[in-house]
Amino acid sequence: MPETHQICTTRAIPRLGDGDKPSPWIRKQFGVTRGVVGFVDSRRDRREGLLDIVRYASYTRIVDMPTPPPTEAELNVLKVLWQQGPSTVRNVHEELYRNTEVGYTTTLKLLQNMFAKRLVKRNEEQRQHVYSAAVSEQRTLNDLVRRWVDSTFAGSPAALAMRALDRKRVTREELAALKALVSRLEARERGQG
Repeated sequence: MPETHQICTTRAIPRLGDGDKPSPWIRKQFGVTRGVVGFVDSRRDRREGLLDIVRYASYTRIVDMPTPPPTEAELNVLKVLWQQGPSTVRNVHEELYRNTEVGYTTTLKLLQNMFAKRLVKRNEEQRQHVYSAAVSEQRTLNDLVRRWVDSTFAGSPAALAMRALDRKRVTREELAALKALVSRLEARERGQG
């Protein structure tokens, strides 16, 4: 759910006209552009004449932005979390970087960045933070494939499938699953037509 923050400030603007709120022109000229609450009081200034003190609220709204696609390293972390469920930084680090020179703090920073991007959730109730995937595996992989098909294969999933099948050996089971998928797609197409 988006959060809303409100900052109330006051500003003196020249009095131009009667009424309890400044005109759109005054709002624009003096930077009182959003969320005017109303005039608070008036005061006289030697140089400016009669001024109105305006209380106005400036709103900053944090909106639900689409989750950015994960990087390759982030996708590897997500795969661990999808397979093992909620895990500590240590568990993720050992699973991914067991026999490498990558440090624990690198994994920690990666998970912190993923938390900021809302790719993972963090449970802070325990001494060690426990992270879990905040995005579903199927939806994430579908989005990645869709982006890749659009950018690399001019939006043609068939071009991707043909390229993949041409470059790598397919088992009998995989071939049977592909034939079944093609049959389902053909049946769906006939049902719509």
